[in-house]
Amino acid sequence: MLKVLMLLVIVAMTLLSDARAADRGPLIDPGVLNEFFLSFHPDLDGRIRGMRAYTKGEYAKAFRLFQHASRYGDKPSQGMVADMYWDGLGVARDRALGYAWMDLAAERGYPQFVVFRDRYWAELDERARRDAVARGQAVYAEYRDSVAKPRLDRLLRRGRAQQ
Repeated sequence: MLKVLMLLVIVAMTLLSDARAADRGPLIDPGVLNEFFLSFHPDLDGRIRGMRAYTKGEYAKAFRLFQHASRYGDKPSQGMVADMYWDGLGVARDRALGYAWMDLAAERGYPQFVVFRDRYWAELDERARRDAVARGQAVYAEYRDSVAKPRLDRLLRRGRAQQ
């Protein structure tokens, strides 16, 4: 339970702070998180809606929303997918995939995700570790930053053109 609360806090804290990247300027004003803005930010939209579903106990729905946000490189959503696989919330428990997703969430070196990734790895036996590495390749091929960021960039360009 403590781990879930920690992840929820991490996700909530990063909702606005991850928009602070140098190419995006200052923090996003919550007032601009409207339907138009979110239609070109499936990363934030999926995370916000996923958190709402998660806090209501709608785990299968939350899992789908976090996974969708993950397609656009949203690291907190990838961390939530990892945790849901790890604990079997909204999806069948699969610790090998849980590790692979947490490794993906730690891709940018965010300390909180690195800590969880290392904890997950330590709890896997050798067979599960081999399975995580092998099956993780498909996860990385679809969701890693080098694939997900261009996907998001295309939507952001389209959104700017429509403003």
